[in-house]
Parts: sequence; structure tokens; C-alpha cells
Amino acid sequence: MSLEYIIAQSIETVRNEGGPFKDLNDFVARVGPGLEQVILLIKAGAFRFTGRKKSVLLWEAHMLINRNKPESIRPLFSPPVRNYTLPELVQNKIEDVYDEIELFGFPVTVSWFDMLETSFRGR
Repeated sequence: MSLEYIIAQSIETVRNEGGPFKDLNDFVARVGPGLEQVILLIKAGAFRFTGRKKSVLLWEAHMLINRNKPESIRPLFSPPVRNYTLPELVQNKIEDVYDEIELFGFPVTVSWFDMLETSFRGR
């Protein structure tokens, strides 16, 4: 699983033409990526600017993209966004590190040695 070249180009073009993305919904509406591509971007940390946890963004992506079926005609006005209330999802830094290892093959935000540090072993 990797980011498609066409999607990467589209992200740059759309952002240059319409300005920065406001949130995940704005990104999905303007770029029109598939669910797999959005999940990849979320796990890679591309939506940190939203201030939302990855787990919440993953839920939102599933709701947005499964809701939006491809249409042959673009609507004149965007329908209002439905806000879903999720329970508080717990996420810690080590989950982000495992996502980085899965996507890139190595940790980005910490070193391999930092991953070995535990309360049992200490530094």
C-alpha cells in the first residue's frame, strides 16, 4: 500500500489553487481520494493540522467516504456536514511509532532505542 502518484499530484494542485485544507471533510471534498489513500495519509500524520487524534480521523474518514458515493453530476451546493459524536479514544505515542514503522519501515518521531525504554528497564 502506497500513496498513488496521481493523488499526490492532485493534493498539491488543489492546495495551490484553493488554499490550505480546513479539515478532513474539506480534503475529501476537494481531492476526492479513495478510503485506502486517506487511511494511509492519516497514519502517516498528514492531518496533524486538524488537532484530532488519528483514531478519530480514521472513524471520520470511514463515515465521509462510505457516505459519499461517486456521482455523475457534481452538486451545485455542498450538503451540510453531519457531525458524529465519538467516545473519547485513547491513543499513545507508541501507536504512532508502530504506524510509522508499518508505513516507512523505521520510526520517524523516536529512535529504535527509545522504543526499548520501559519502566522495568529504565534508560
